[in-house]
Amino acid sequence: MTSAELRYLLRSKGHLELKYPGKYVAISSSKVVAVGGSPSEVLSALPPKGACRPLVAYIPKPADRALGL
Repeated sequence: MTSAELRYLLRSKGHLELKYPGKYVAISSSKVVAVGGSPSEVLSALPPKGACRPLVAYIPKPADRALGL
């Protein structure tokens, strides 16, 4: 993970919340490279070559945000 992935996550927060609510996403090179219901599901969905050290983050659902998660 690099600061580029973190910057992308922060910059794209609104878009990611609309597209992937309640999901885990893997971000590499400023793009989403895998999506799943758990961190392990996301990591197993990564292409065998390419995103070697992605940032994996949970994208909250609107109900999660109401609870402060």
